[in-house]
Amino acid sequence: MKTAYRFAYVLIVLAIALNGFALTNGSSVPPVPPQPADSTSVSERGPVESAPALLPVLPKITIPGVPTSGNCCLYQVAKKFEGKRTVQMIGASYDCGQGAITSRASVTINLPLVSGGLPCDPQPSLIPNFSKLAATGTMIKRNDGFAHFLGEFSITNSGGTVLFKGTIETLDRLASHHFPFNCEACDLKSHIEGWLVGEASDWEILRCGP
Repeated sequence: MKTAYRFAYVLIVLAIALNGFALTNGSSVPPVPPQPADSTSVSERGPVESAPALLPVLPKITIPGVPTSGNCCLYQVAKKFEGKRTVQMIGASYDCGQGAITSRASVTINLPLVSGGLPCDPQPSLIPNFSKLAATGTMIKRNDGFAHFLGEFSITNSGGTVLFKGTIETLDRLASHHFPFNCEACDLKSHIEGWLVGEASDWEILRCGP
């Protein structure tokens, strides 16, 4: 399944963060549209397994941290992009007893990036226009559109040089600007939030020194 989508802002903290996607040094994506809840019977849907047993140990992921000393700088960037997120279902769906059928999928993301302009992208050369965000990983998704994605990402310039790389984690149909702000529903459709945590290919990008 291929889905076109847009993504908005990027905020840099010690490196770069895309709408809360933090890229550290060393360095609404938006979503697979929700699928309507399936009203057909289990037999009509095909194989549905019972809820999976909990894993005894969750896999460990190491991500870059923030230096405990040194004069590190903060940057703000805003990038726009429109592209494809390819979702390939893996194995049989299963029932977790939540009123929605759950599935596992393999996800590939490829998005060209362009500046969002002033005032939110004051240093557009940090991630030049037509750089590319690429990511691959695994998604757990329900048929009501709620989904979690975890994978590895890279941001490369138009010449193919890697600017940033690290871990990306996102949630579909989850919004954080609800009560008390009351500006969006907590389960907003066609909406995604998340973060990137990674390393810059060049310390000079971040100007983090002794």
